[in-house]
Amino acid sequence: MTSEHDVLSRNIDSDVLRVIQRSIDAKKFNFDQSELVYLYNESKRFAAENGRKPDKNSKDKLEVKMAYALAQIQDLKARRAQNGGR
Repeated sequence: MTSEHDVLSRNIDSDVLRVIQRSIDAKKFNFDQSELVYLYNESKRFAAENGRKPDKNSKDKLEVKMAYALAQIQDLKARRAQNGGR
């Protein structure tokens, strides 16, 4: 007999876990739209200067906020795509 846990564990792969983690990260800060725009632009500059995306585990508070802002933006995009672009 197959349990619910067995079914769930077969359907969860690393991509699904990344989506779940991103969704959790997206809710850690409550950014308004202007903050998201600012942090998005800062994260683009950061990536160009450092050759990597901001890390949420950094000791630099701005880098951490940029990482969470990116997670929130990605989550918003995914939700819009799921709702047909609305």
